[in-house]
Amino acid sequence: MAHGLGAAWLLESIAVSLPTSAEWATNEILLESTYLDPETFDLIPNPAAIHHASTVDHFEAANTWLQIRLQQTIQNTDALWKERVKRFPHLDFCASTETQIKALQGDSLAQIVKKLYELEFYCREWKTGNFDKTQIKHCTPESESTLNNYPGEHIFRCPDGTDKLFQWHVRYTSTSIPSGRIFFYPVVAQQRLIVGHIGGKLATTKSGRM
Repeated sequence: MAHGLGAAWLLESIAVSLPTSAEWATNEILLESTYLDPETFDLIPNPAAIHHASTVDHFEAANTWLQIRLQQTIQNTDALWKERVKRFPHLDFCASTETQIKALQGDSLAQIVKKLYELEFYCREWKTGNFDKTQIKHCTPESESTLNNYPGEHIFRCPDGTDKLFQWHVRYTSTSIPSGRIFFYPVVAQQRLIVGHIGGKLATTKSGRM
């Protein structure tokens, strides 16, 4: 059952079990998880809650969430690219991300979609002020030393034809990309984000070029 709960958390789906004991009489299960920071090698606590159902009532309680998940489900990488403007109206994508998106494999697609929606939802609530990284899970900037040593690795051609240095990224994990990154550039004046890289880690001072 532990593997099933882990899969439900990773894929942001619902865990289903038989009502064989009192511990399954709940529509939400709290998980204690940790992940290994690939740069510091620290174990970072990452508690999570997943939707769970062992009775019809549990499914009914999760109905709104299920409807939202169905709306957010994307069947394949071609659909993700074609539907990007409709699904993520506050995000702009550099041309280089088309190849990266269409090359996604395994459960990477579900993880990428989840993270892109998190960025989209942040922008929808971003009305004024500077970009606030605390409102997005697992969002961190690259270090100054990394940007100084590997600036070319972090510069991407934006949709308007300009080249910008992408400092911010969110982390994701999948079976095919254990240390994934989505790099983005905040356009503060428009409350939008430009997505410049989707895939593995870029070069850092600690790891060098991958």
